[in-house]
This record gives sequence, C-alpha cells and structure tokens, in this order.
Amino acid sequence: SVLKDFHTPQKYHLIDRMAVCRNVTPKKVIFIDRKQSRNLAEEMLTTRKRCVFFFNRTRELLSFSRKLQQKYPEFASCIAVSFSNDDKRKAFEKSHKADFDRMVDTETYISQNQKLPDEIRLFMTTERNKEGININNADIRTKYVFE
Repeated sequence: SVLKDFHTPQKYHLIDRMAVCRNVTPKKVIFIDRKQSRNLAEEMLTTRKRCVFFFNRTRELLSFSRKLQQKYPEFASCIAVSFSNDDKRKAFEKSHKADFDRMVDTETYISQNQKLPDEIRLFMTTERNKEGININNADIRTKYVFE
C-alpha cells in the first residue's frame, strides 16, 4: 500500500483507494515530510527542473516563496504562485507587484494553454489549481502536496 510507511498524525484518517480506481495519476505516490519537501523544492529550482507544489494554506505558500526568492534571487523570476483569496491577492498586489503580475500572467497562460509558461520552473499553488485545471507540460514529472 502507498500509505504503509506514512506516519499518520493523530486525528487523521487515511484511505488508500489507488488499487480500486481505474485511472489514477500519478501511478506512484511517495509521502515525505515537510523538511524533505522543502529541500526538494530547492533542489528542483537550482537544478532547473520543473515541478508543481500544492499548498493548503496561502500563508505558507507565500512564506515559502519569499524564502526561496531571498535565498536564490537569481531564480526569483522562475517562481510563480497562485491562490484565490481576494483579500490576500489585493495585499499581494500592493506588496509584491512584480510577483503579482507574474502570478496573473501564469494563471492566464495556464488557462489558455493547459501548461506552465516556459520561464516558470517552480509553480506553487493552492486548491485554485487542483480541480479542473490541467497542467500538461511533458517536462513536469512530479507534483507535490504540502500538508
């Protein structure tokens, strides 16, 4: 089972239905902890590999994005975020105009082309892009979900 090695936090209930589903992608799912996933994001960014990270909280998404941009300023323009909270989008536009513009451009490009723009290496998003949004880049082999 994909969940056999996953440490289940208290009050969580996990059901592994991959064996009975007809069409499951990706075929392989690996659970890693937060530290491993953050290290992996840095590795993907610095080795110029493309990936998508899903976050449950906008605050964590923005915090991680800022940390990466500060640590790797040479890759700042390769990072795009996307989230739906209107108040946070307005605040983001005021505080990080260039990042906000990249977000809007990336969202528009995805909706029109069903893939990430060529210059975006690391796409961090919330549920905004989980359902009904296709990202069909052939060079994106991995998608990560932050709890």
